[in-house]
Amino acid sequence: MFDSLHSRGFKCSTNITPLVTNNTLDETGNPAPYSTLTTGQALNPPAFLTYPGAPGVPPEFVGVVDYGPNGPVSSSNPVNPFSSPGNPLAASDELGAEGFYPDLGRPDVQVWWGQQYANLISLGLDMIWQDETCPGLGPETSPLRTLPLDLLMTSFGNAVQNARVHNAYVLTLLQATYEGLNQLRPGTRNFIIARGGYAGMQRYAALWTGDSASSWEFLQINVPMVLNLGLSGIPLSGCDIGGFATSGEIPNGTTSQPFVQNGKVIGGITNPELLTRWILVGSFLPWFRNHYDGYSKQFQEPYAYSPPVPQNCGYFIDLRYRMLPLYYSLMFENTQTGMPIARALFLNDPSDMEVYNHLDDQFFVGNDFLVAPILTQSETASPPLPAQRNVYLPAGSNWYAFMDNNFPLAAPVAGGTTVFNFNAPLSNPPQFLTPIYIRAGAILPMQESEQWVGQLPSNPLTFNIYPGPDSSFNLYLDDGISTAVGNRQTTISHSGTPTAQQVRVLRVVDTYTPPEGFYFVSLLGQSNPPSSVIAAGVALMDVGSPSTLAASPVNAYYHNTSINQTFIKILDNAPNITIQVTYPG
Repeated sequence: MFDSLHSRGFKCSTNITPLVTNNTLDETGNPAPYSTLTTGQALNPPAFLTYPGAPGVPPEFVGVVDYGPNGPVSSSNPVNPFSSPGNPLAASDELGAEGFYPDLGRPDVQVWWGQQYANLISLGLDMIWQDETCPGLGPETSPLRTLPLDLLMTSFGNAVQNARVHNAYVLTLLQATYEGLNQLRPGTRNFIIARGGYAGMQRYAALWTGDSASSWEFLQINVPMVLNLGLSGIPLSGCDIGGFATSGEIPNGTTSQPFVQNGKVIGGITNPELLTRWILVGSFLPWFRNHYDGYSKQFQEPYAYSPPVPQNCGYFIDLRYRMLPLYYSLMFENTQTGMPIARALFLNDPSDMEVYNHLDDQFFVGNDFLVAPILTQSETASPPLPAQRNVYLPAGSNWYAFMDNNFPLAAPVAGGTTVFNFNAPLSNPPQFLTPIYIRAGAILPMQESEQWVGQLPSNPLTFNIYPGPDSSFNLYLDDGISTAVGNRQTTISHSGTPTAQQVRVLRVVDTYTPPEGFYFVSLLGQSNPPSSVIAAGVALMDVGSPSTLAASPVNAYYHNTSINQTFIKILDNAPNITIQVTYPG
């Protein structure tokens, strides 16, 4: 299965719960490799958390809710049809399964846990989806539905009650997983997404915010949750786009109550306006994943909806892929400065007091990309409401509405003002479905569209330079996979006047060579073609069209009069190059 998915560009993960089954038989009825775990004492090391007195289970076992491939576990639909000795749920209709939680406060158990990934890694697992980071138990074992507060677990060599160190369990789990993967595939970078976390988890994993519901309220809290996590040192986070569970809000959250017919879930479908708005905002947040409960929802993939949902969502998913050079550079910046990827407005413009009134409904991607998503129901409300909102633009800068190189730039809007009633109905062209503004003078790196990362053997970058004050951007590149290979850090800067721009591309660190042999520099907001373009002291030729420019074997340029942009192609064969562009006065 992994091989088939890899051949189509997928990166694969499976859901991993930190539970070790106590079933001595595998899915075929044969003895499992871990069949000695019937008492919990034969494992080397014998380090499972125990809760003496749990009703109906041996003292080494703790119950946990689980799901099977065809719905809730029961005697007629078991995850494993073969019962296990001592398993009271094996022949019942109760939802549940049994197993062990490892005592990850012990260093030797951490090593053992990391080794359990060996089979999945050998099969081609790409990343780890670490679920149940707050260990889940059934109510028959613990009314808190997690590890009992009096359960003894190891902390720095001492037996400590769970109530004192509960939150640290996830930290030791993620550390054990991370270091185990390092041992199983040395030299390969890890990616772990965890359901919850504790201070320090960012060293090992990203975070998603658990099982959100399909409701406008959950969409609205998505933004402040992610911004607060970024402020807390966790740069990569996000929620289940569209909501994991149904909300019970009909039709605000889902279109109908779900029911099962001929073994298939019917209904429970997330409201199409809600899904679209959620994808639009989620595409700009660090962790971006559509995730839903297939046992209570018929579908939630954008392509399964009627138009314009596939087209609108598809545009922003595509934009996400094109913006990956920006996100990747911001991830590196976070390792150097601690600045999050998605930023509350005051992080970039702290002296503007008005930004503090927009901490939960607007945010930046990096320093210059301002997103003001629509977070309330409008077109599917009863009665329908206008799909619009006010947008505040921070003082001290001019701002350009984002045109995505499809239309000419409109006149800049002065900072410190509010754009009232920005109209963004779902019938708009996709780039105008969410208010997006770019700070004057910004430099935004983008790449060509890909259906998956790595689809194109070579994907050249374009440095989009907006009119405005002198500025710079630090671009980070590496192979995206290995830990030992070098990297390239490049500073792109521009300075000058509206009629004369100087752009410098300087490699600061140069221990990695990307596959692309050239890049583009795009100067926006220029209605007239340049009178001259000089790169590295050599005058460049206007080749007249984008296709000719892409095919040019030498440095050249092309001016697009329909969108008022000048595109310059530069061969990537010099560590330091200056480009001078002059326009008619």
